Amino acid sequence: MLFRSFRVEDVQFRKIPGFAVLVSRSRNVAIERVDVADSGSRDARGRNNSTGGILLEEGTRDFRVAHSQFHNIRGNGVWTHSLFTSPRNANGWIAFNEFADLARDAIQVGHATNVRVEDNRGTRIGYPAELVDLEGQAYPVALDTAGDVDRTVYARNRFTEVDGKCIDLDGFHDGDVVENACVNRHDASLYPLGNVGILFNDSNPHTRSKGIRVFGNLLDGVKFTGILAFGTDHTIAHNRLLNVN
Repeated sequence: MLFRSFRVEDVQFRKIPGFAVLVSRSRNVAIERVDVADSGSRDARGRNNSTGGILLEEGTRDFRVAHSQFHNIRGNGVWTHSLFTSPRNANGWIAFNEFADLARDAIQVGHATNVRVEDNRGTRIGYPAELVDLEGQAYPVALDTAGDVDRTVYARNRFTEVDGKCIDLDGFHDGDVVENACVNRHDASLYPLGNVGILFNDSNPHTRSKGIRVFGNLLDGVKFTGILAFGTDHTIAHNRLLNVN
């Protein structure tokens, strides 16, 4: 069903096997002050199957997910997703949310344009390790990207204890990554899935890694490369890379 206006506010979700909220082909969507916990399912191997949090898909426009909490989610926390042949999601704001103990991504912006991901907080991304979908190569990411994503901003997000990647820019182009932080305080051996801090990529055939501005980010305790960059017309400046293993 196509909604012209849709709101979910001040609701608690517990032990949801699928997605707590799934919005498809809609516009003017507001999801605020929701609390999602202990949700998501496993596949036949016992791994997460991406479910548990909030999904906005198939060209959903003019949306916001804000001031919400996500705890003990087997799959993704907040996810925008559309099929390769579908319209992109557009004009979104994902902000002031809190994440703890997720086995996949805290936030993934997929196949979208003009999305702002700002001032979110999270800890223990990629936990518990036995739920991570290694066979599907769904390595955990604090801020993930997929598909064709442009005119998008990742700003002032703070994560600790990330057993995976901090920021994956697969398909991200012509956008900003500014003043984000990922901090791991313990020995590298305690992060078996630890990976690159910020990864540029363009596996989507319609995208090229270009025009990305990466300013003022903190990567402390990254297991492998701090920033793995390729493409054209990027600006990378004033970032701090500390305790790279």
